[in-house]
Amino acid sequence: MTHDVTSAAGRPPGAVAGSTRTLLTCGIVAGPLYIVVVVLQMLTRDGFDISRHPASMLSNGDQGWIQIANFVVSGGLFVACAIGLHRVLSRSSPRASSSPGGSSRPAVPVGRPSAA
Repeated sequence: MTHDVTSAAGRPPGAVAGSTRTLLTCGIVAGPLYIVVVVLQMLTRDGFDISRHPASMLSNGDQGWIQIANFVVSGGLFVACAIGLHRVLSRSSPRASSSPGGSSRPAVPVGRPSAA
């Protein structure tokens, strides 16, 4: 005799909603997309040498809009991933959004007696 355990949302515990999964996938796509666009520009720009020029220099000139769009799209994808991570972490831990360390009590410095 078996039965399926589901949460109030109708999903198994630990399962991620489709929209959250899409947001997390944005983070997987963002890095490779940025690298591919930079490499393609490096290969097509005369005089550009990655050993002498930072990739951000690709935003100069007539084709600079390509690198600027690359920055905007990649940054947007990383922000979307951060939203997805927030959804997953705040759902799994009710205290995740209360403080950065996940605990509301300050740490006791080494060598000092605790107040308790």
